Amino acid sequence: MIRLARGDDGGAEAGAERAIEHAREIRDPQALHPDLSMAALLFQSAGNESRAEETLSEALEGLRELHRFGFAANDLPSLAWVAVMRGREPELIELVERESFVSPWLGASAAVLAHDFRGAAEIYAEMGSPVHDAFFRLCAAEQLVREGRRAEADEQLRPALAFYRSAGATRYVREGEALFAASA
Repeated sequence: MIRLARGDDGGAEAGAERAIEHAREIRDPQALHPDLSMAALLFQSAGNESRAEETLSEALEGLRELHRFGFAANDLPSLAWVAVMRGREPELIELVERESFVSPWLGASAAVLAHDFRGAAEIYAEMGSPVHDAFFRLCAAEQLVREGRRAEADEQLRPALAFYRSAGATRYVREGEALFAASA
């Protein structure tokens, strides 16, 4: 994810493939599903839509087999974002709705699946996760710019850009600055 954030798509994709391969070898869904979620987000972000689609499908298939999400819920909001980007949110909504254990991650997933990226960011802010908070604020800003809600977009962009600049996340700084220009 750091490689992706710093613009090294090839290195990020290779790392994601290795992580999935190693997680499959472990044969533990609690190890595999978080890696699949992060890898799907990475592939989608890098523009590798076919690999994002494959990874999303594998993750959904595996989640259907689980009685409870357990640790797999921790990165479920990332998978939810990919499902939204791929137009497959109904499949994940069905799985999220059957989960009986209530957690902030499930709440963030439900928010993402409802296209409430600001809500997901706020949940992550409350949990003290600046990486995820910034990501979903950037998503919210993009959505708000598309809707012509420029002032609200800027409110989401400021904290996201501050975090990304401090972390050297050049990909997201560029994306955020492009949105700032679009919202001007």
